[in-house]
Amino acid sequence: MNLVWRIGVTVGCWLLVLGCGSAPPEAGSEGSQSAETSEPLDGSCSLTLGDSGGYVTAADGGYLYAGALGQCADQASLEFRFSAKDPRNHALPAQDFLPYPQGFWNLLPGSPEGTYALSVEMRRAGSSEIVVKSSAKKTLGRVCAVGWVSLNPSFAEPGDPVVIQPLLSCPPDIVGQWNVTITKPGGGSMTLPWTTDPTTTWNTAGLLPGTATVQVAVRNLGNTVADATSKVTYTLGDTCSAATLTATGAGNSRLLDATAICTGAGVPSYAYSVVAPDGTSSVLRDFSPDSSFVWDATGLNGTFSVRVDVRAEQSPTQPLTGKSLKVAVGDACTKVVLADTWGTHQRAEPLPLVASVACGSAELSFQLRSVNESSWTTVCPYSPRANCVLDLTARPAGDYLARALVRKVGSIAASDAASAARDFVLLDGSALIRTLPRVAGSTPSGNAVRPDGRWVVGSGAGASGVFRWSRTNGYSELPSLITNNYSGEARAVANSGIVVGALPGQSQVNQAVLWNGNNITQLLPPAGGATYTQGVSADGRVAVGYGANGGLDAFRWTAKSGLVDIGAGFRLSSAADVSADGSVVVGNGYPVGGSNAVPTRWTASTGMVALPLLPGCIAGEARAVSQDGNVVVGACWLPGAQFGYRWTLQGGLESLGALPGAASRVSVFSTNGDGSVIVGNVVLDNEAIAVIWTANTGFRLLSEVLAESGTDLSGWTLSGATDISSDGKTIVGQSDSGGLLITLP
Repeated sequence: MNLVWRIGVTVGCWLLVLGCGSAPPEAGSEGSQSAETSEPLDGSCSLTLGDSGGYVTAADGGYLYAGALGQCADQASLEFRFSAKDPRNHALPAQDFLPYPQGFWNLLPGSPEGTYALSVEMRRAGSSEIVVKSSAKKTLGRVCAVGWVSLNPSFAEPGDPVVIQPLLSCPPDIVGQWNVTITKPGGGSMTLPWTTDPTTTWNTAGLLPGTATVQVAVRNLGNTVADATSKVTYTLGDTCSAATLTATGAGNSRLLDATAICTGAGVPSYAYSVVAPDGTSSVLRDFSPDSSFVWDATGLNGTFSVRVDVRAEQSPTQPLTGKSLKVAVGDACTKVVLADTWGTHQRAEPLPLVASVACGSAELSFQLRSVNESSWTTVCPYSPRANCVLDLTARPAGDYLARALVRKVGSIAASDAASAARDFVLLDGSALIRTLPRVAGSTPSGNAVRPDGRWVVGSGAGASGVFRWSRTNGYSELPSLITNNYSGEARAVANSGIVVGALPGQSQVNQAVLWNGNNITQLLPPAGGATYTQGVSADGRVAVGYGANGGLDAFRWTAKSGLVDIGAGFRLSSAADVSADGSVVVGNGYPVGGSNAVPTRWTASTGMVALPLLPGCIAGEARAVSQDGNVVVGACWLPGAQFGYRWTLQGGLESLGALPGAASRVSVFSTNGDGSVIVGNVVLDNEAIAVIWTANTGFRLLSEVLAESGTDLSGWTLSGATDISSDGKTIVGQSDSGGLLITLP
């Protein structure tokens, strides 16, 4: 992934390297950043203008710099071209495309103070095609600001003059210039001339009654770019606007009811109309003071758009304001369900979409978009068919969403209802690798993947440090139990979306928690010791972990039983993972009288029992268990070495061996649903490297497996694999760039 970021630099560094003037910024002269706008021309690429700044003084000049964050899904090398204009709309010296995401300009003495416009274009290295453009504004030096805006009188009829007076705040020796742009009632706008006078007069002759928007802009005299704006609304005449519209009832009758907000002495008058599914518009009732209307829907079928328009009785020329509401009557199409599409799909294989509806005379349309796109593309237009076969041969590999739309036959509505979006992963024969996006400057690490591969949970994002991340919906942050900078961790996630982990409490001691996306459940009231939740069943009903509260060691939790100590027979114990149905728990324990830990397996019938160690091992632990609880994987320690093992209920204990050709220290962290694929890392030359194991191949470097599938690993260092999905297709790992999500072909 080509992911580049321009971090902030000190003024001194810029002066030293680039030979800027030696005058330091005056107090208050550091630039302020405005909102950034981005224009994506290629939906697989993104670009953000990030760290930008500088300073300027009229006597000495200064500097302006800009940094960008850019990336493309195909991991292409990128080039950037920066440009800028000064507050008088003069272009600064152009900078051609370079592989560095940073722009810099020396500002000569006499350069104006005010708002500078920044822009950056991005393209793939070696190409002439611009894939993304982004722009932002940066205010440098001393400028005027605008506070409140006074309009006098506070209420006027159309035709009355209105005096506008802003509160300007300008630094010494700066002359402020301001103007007014007015959005008129009923549409259109007008702009009054720039002025240095304290007031200006707005002539409202010929305007309609209604609400106008008055915006005041301010700039330094001589500049052409506004530095600040302030906006207020102003009402001319006695006017009313629609506030709410509701429809109640069933069968052949609907009660339509509305409310209005009026200014001055306005008295509301209501009119109702309806647009049928075929686009035919009808007036249900003309203007009347009665806010309610009973609509006879006898014989009608479909989703109709009902509208109420409101105006003041004494102002019939007032521009209408209204509210619209979709109302389903008769045999309306109000629901459509798209069959699940989750899984990995190869680009050469057509993907069938199948939908179902609960209405007659329906037609359906199917749409598709990648997670990097904001708009849907129709792939099968409306027809009576309930299925659509996607031809994906021209689509790039990535994460996608599909949905179905429904409406009555003959309707012109865009849709009456849309299905939930269904996600899937499209591959081109090689693996697909994504980095977990940075959050507020932090680099998150992924600890676990949902058994079905859809979500990742981990640490290092947000105030609490705990997150879950979806390829389709981005981040959700687990709220902190306390308002401080102590971070927690998420350790596992269920198919139901339940996340388990630990968060620091008031005494900064970790507390075992369960999070469902809305609420946090503390599994044990604070009692002086730390507790940690390590694993969760597939349905989220059983959680396991360990702690030191009141002698608690390995525990198993359900909402009904609460925390139950399952470490009987061991001096100390810990639970690391649990089977899909919650019936088998694995971890480690210290036998009574023993000094070293051994792997353990717990069931309700056997209690916690020790598993055997590999020959020569002096200690060990179980780290993961298969879905059915019959396969356990973990680590075994020999003097100066560590190896992985696999234990099965039918076959007993086996060593996973070492990485061929290397005296390795192997750690195993997780297994897939049936225990046939294991992931972890190996330490070579004091550096951790991700590995994957199967019975046929033994341990192999994950990078080698990916390269064999045609995956481009340029620029990647895979330092570990922490979890794998039930089907063995999705791996959460680590790299020198942070957390990774890998989908295997």
